[in-house]
Amino acid sequence: MSSGFPSPALEGAPVDMAVNLGFQTQLVISQSIIAIIVTIFVLRRSSTDTRWVNLALLVAGGCSILCESMADAMLLIWHPTPGQWNAYQAFGHYVPVWVALVFYWSFGGQAIWLLHDLRAGVTRKKLWQLYWFFAFTDLLFELPPLWMNVYVYYGNQPLAWPPILALPMYLPFGNAMVPVAAAVAALMAERHLNARQQPWLVVPLALTAMFCGIAMYGWPVAETLNSNAPMWLVHGGGLLSIMISLLFMRIVANAFGKT
Repeated sequence: MSSGFPSPALEGAPVDMAVNLGFQTQLVISQSIIAIIVTIFVLRRSSTDTRWVNLALLVAGGCSILCESMADAMLLIWHPTPGQWNAYQAFGHYVPVWVALVFYWSFGGQAIWLLHDLRAGVTRKKLWQLYWFFAFTDLLFELPPLWMNVYVYYGNQPLAWPPILALPMYLPFGNAMVPVAAAVAALMAERHLNARQQPWLVVPLALTAMFCGIAMYGWPVAETLNSNAPMWLVHGGGLLSIMISLLFMRIVANAFGKT
């Protein structure tokens, strides 16, 4: 079984996987444009009271790139390195620059969307609808890059059937809870820590919430992938991850949603 931690030349990792330089440039430019559009939209649609908290959530989304190397090591995700524009390296994994741009507008933007509804008062049904929409968009965003070998999930991944379904199916459920955790952290900061007057507080709190969300849904898969567990147990880890994500969302919906 492949292991995510022993060295930069990770066992089973496609370390010679090449970067498509032309597509990398297009990806960075396109994601930069989307990030700018989302920022302008947030600035235009935010009230004076909420603007800086919302912008702080976008920043937290971009900063969540700091969680990516840990997730890559735990969940056996590989970004090709030769020719890659890398932001940093940790746990033997290199994290590309474009990841920060994607997380900025996806995790950050989704958290703002959910926070807006939480502020206004939202039904449990609407919270679940947003969660399922976030899960669908994760599937939509990840599959095309996987088909184009922009990155890869290596090793004996659970609930994945490449090349068509190259994304392990526990991930849309888990990644959908990440912006939910960030939005709840920002809401609590507004209610109890006067975050609208101190919006900088939202960045570390939301980032920590996203980090905890990734660890929460990821640990069953990480434990089985980074061991000699049989394949049925690896798939069981993926199913347990889905159950944890759904339980987390149920707690949030019951705690903050109206009937």
